[in-house]
Amino acid sequence: MPAVSPQDLELLEVMAAVLDGLCEDNQDMRLTSPTIFDSVARPAMSIQAYLVRLRRYTKFDITCFPVAVLYLADLCEAHGPAFCPTYHNIHRLLVTQRYEQRLRGRLGPQQQARHHPSRSIALGWGPAFS
Repeated sequence: MPAVSPQDLELLEVMAAVLDGLCEDNQDMRLTSPTIFDSVARPAMSIQAYLVRLRRYTKFDITCFPVAVLYLADLCEAHGPAFCPTYHNIHRLLVTQRYEQRLRGRLGPQQQARHHPSRSIALGWGPAFS
């Protein structure tokens, strides 16, 4: 089993705390804005355990994780509450954002500009922070 460094664990713990808070704030959104990313039941694995698992068993560099959080912020900003993180969709959204990063890495500068919303509200996660 690949090891995760103490520094990586610390970063993932902070990110998980932020994402947990957002999911808690957004928990009622699932009732009004369900998405195709919503699971039927809340996953048993905590967000922190899931982030550690992604780090341990994938080739995701640790820098991918904060970038994924920014991409999630963009998704929420661009598409409204239906795509804000909740406990029923956060695991799927995190994996989806990693593949989005890979896609953007293959696009040229002009293509990226069309697909890359402004980051002026870096963590503007929609209604939870209104």
